[in-house]
Amino acid sequence: MKYITLNDGRKLCPDCRNTAVLDPKDCKPLLDEVHRFFKGLNMKIRYYIPILLVDQKEMIGNDDKSSLGLTVYEKSKLDSVTYVSRSIQKGENIEVVKEVEHLVPGRKVKAMLLLYGFPKLALGATLAHEMMHAWMQIQGYRGLALNIAEGICEVMAHKWLEWQSFTGDDFMNGASETAQFLRNLKEFLKDGIEKSYSEAYGHGFREAKWAVERYGLRYTLDHIAQTRKLPE
Repeated sequence: MKYITLNDGRKLCPDCRNTAVLDPKDCKPLLDEVHRFFKGLNMKIRYYIPILLVDQKEMIGNDDKSSLGLTVYEKSKLDSVTYVSRSIQKGENIEVVKEVEHLVPGRKVKAMLLLYGFPKLALGATLAHEMMHAWMQIQGYRGLALNIAEGICEVMAHKWLEWQSFTGDDFMNGASETAQFLRNLKEFLKDGIEKSYSEAYGHGFREAKWAVERYGLRYTLDHIAQTRKLPE
């Protein structure tokens, strides 16, 4: 098995490479899908947010940890991001062209950073999670405990993965090895969300999921907005 090496040293197996999001042209259809997902939940986001693909060095530099995604809010001191504008495969290596995006001050959500090179399903779940952070910021949700904020965002990531079962690419439903890989990856990602040991992400998700299943998404969100807590 030949692995592809990304510019920041990470390696991609051939299966992941087949659907990896490597530059903005790969990201655009994925962003459209996530917007369609939110619109279907009557949560359309009518707000321009720069979506920037970055490598691991840039992500760690802005987040102090290796995340797949990061939402940059109005209060952030970050004023520019070095992002991947294009990727080029040369043999078994991926080289990238980078550009600098200067962020507009005074916006509720200044930008969203995504770690390039991950399969579409993984990055789509991350985008759904971060888009929920952005939606809550735009809607005026403030002062939420970490487990409440991250928990409901993980619910959205999980819902997006389930949504893929019904509206995903046709090749995900086929009999090919790629289709089987994508189905396995989807279940792996869902399982990771469901069984996470993290207090904020794992326990937060399970509590938020219970509330959404019992009361519905809209009621749960309204309750969070009014009380900063989940309904009991």
